[in-house]
Amino acid sequence: MINSHPQNFEDGAKERWGFLNDGFVEFFPSVLEKLLREINFNPKKVYSSWEEKGLIKVTYEKDFKRYSCLKWLNGKPVRVVRLKLLQETEIKTTI
Repeated sequence: MINSHPQNFEDGAKERWGFLNDGFVEFFPSVLEKLLREINFNPKKVYSSWEEKGLIKVTYEKDFKRYSCLKWLNGKPVRVVRLKLLQETEIKTTI
């Protein structure tokens, strides 16, 4: 999805999905959940699987687990789902 739509992660994108940063992709939660549902995946199950593999940043707020974290954008906090991008050699061992 990221390779097919890199323009959606750039400044000034018509439809911004998130950010690409140093080996990580940060999706806006609503966008990622919509994309997952469109291909018939349950976001909570996918997030749990990614957590088991160490691919998603998990945060805790008042003892509540979240699969998102805060990112500051133009001085305002926004929620993002932060995922580790796998290198080609890591993909075979993770799947």
